[in-house]
Amino acid sequence: MCKTLMIKRMNFFSQFSESSDKGCLFLYKKGGKAVAFATVYFSFASSITGKVAVLNDLYTLPESRGQDSCIH
Repeated sequence: MCKTLMIKRMNFFSQFSESSDKGCLFLYKKGGKAVAFATVYFSFASSITGKVAVLNDLYTLPESRGQDSCIH
């Protein structure tokens, strides 16, 4: 990946901090390794006249898909 694209992506995703009103990022780690992430954007829906969260990105590494990852 070229450096310019990487910087552009870092700047974009840095908008979604823990206290952001634009959205948030979730990272799932297994054994200290990041194996999945999700991006949620906040928007508004006229049908409920309120704020909603839209799951836009959901990615899991291929080798981690289909595994039981429930925490007991």
